[in-house]
Amino acid sequence: MKIEPATALPPVVIPEPYIDPQEAARFLSISAKTLTRLARQGLVPAHAIGDGSRRRWRFLKSELDTWMHGRLHSNHHLRSHQEETH
Repeated sequence: MKIEPATALPPVVIPEPYIDPQEAARFLSISAKTLTRLARQGLVPAHAIGDGSRRRWRFLKSELDTWMHGRLHSNHHLRSHQEETH
C-alpha cells in the first residue's frame, strides 16, 4: 500500500483592513484633522471613498508605516548633510 504525501494548500491571504482617520492619526501620533488635510493634499498615502465634495478617507497601516519610515530616513539624511556643511 502506497501512501501519497499530503499536498500543501496555498496559504490563505487575508487582506489588510482599511482604518479610519481617527485610528490612522493615533498610529501616526498626529491629529485626525491634520491627517485629513495631508490626505486631501496628496501628501500621505490615502484612499478616498466617494465622488462628492465630502470625501471620506481610509488608510492602510502598512502604507502609513512605509511612508513614515521614508520620512524618518529622508529627514535623518537631510540632518546629516546639514551638519556636514556647517
